[in-house]
Amino acid sequence: MAEDWLNIPEYIVAVHEDWLRNTADVASQSITDSLNNAFSNNPWESKAAYNPATKISAMEAELGSLDTAIGAFNPLTSYQSYVAALSTLFDSDVFDDTYINADIAAFQDILNDQIETIVLPKMQAGLRDVNAVNSSAFMIAEAIIWGMSTRDTAKYGSELRQKLNVQRADMIGRAADTLLQATIAKHELHKALL
Repeated sequence: MAEDWLNIPEYIVAVHEDWLRNTADVASQSITDSLNNAFSNNPWESKAAYNPATKISAMEAELGSLDTAIGAFNPLTSYQSYVAALSTLFDSDVFDDTYINADIAAFQDILNDQIETIVLPKMQAGLRDVNAVNSSAFMIAEAIIWGMSTRDTAKYGSELRQKLNVQRADMIGRAADTLLQATIAKHELHKALL
């Protein structure tokens, strides 16, 4: 029986006596045997607890690679390498001299056609009217016209190349910015996935 000073209720004392087989109302087996039977029939007894070591190692490796990538990331160096690569790409594919020279040649062909079909016939007719066909004025006038054609073609080519160089620099700058932002976003996504 419980001592009063322990203040243990009687129903707890009775249950404990029963479990310990100290009463007439005896359980068919002890609590220890019941627990052992429960453990031996437990379907989870042979299962191993989840070991996160592999996943944690993979996460640590990813964190290490992210740390390495971020440590190696230099925006200025990346931007310069993007500009160099894009310059090569644009110079070979977009701003190829073959196309520029073909455009200049087409402009010169149009100008020459106008000279041969409009300007020279008008000049020749005017010089014929003043009977200056066999004079040096005829030759000088034709040389001036062809010289102006050469000048206009060179001016057209220079303006075209200047416009294309401005466009080229703008395109390279915008493309390099885009690539730099994509690299930064890639690092952010990589970080977010960890």
